[in-house]
Amino acid sequence: MNGSNYVLVTVGHERFYCGKLVLVKVSGDYSLCSTYADEAFRIACLKLGLTPSDCKLLDWQFLGDDLTFVL
Repeated sequence: MNGSNYVLVTVGHERFYCGKLVLVKVSGDYSLCSTYADEAFRIACLKLGLTPSDCKLLDWQFLGDDLTFVL
């Protein structure tokens, strides 16, 4: 892996009507995709101004580093 990967996480919190989808860039090399998901969840919560222990990781998808953005 090249050190930067993308993970799509769904964060659950009492402030949200339903889960919030967050696309997160995770730097670093981990051996398990679930470790990327945990790190992406932590980053997403912090960027949303939430404490990770007050949130739930409802779903995640490892997208890797080969991602193209078309907006």
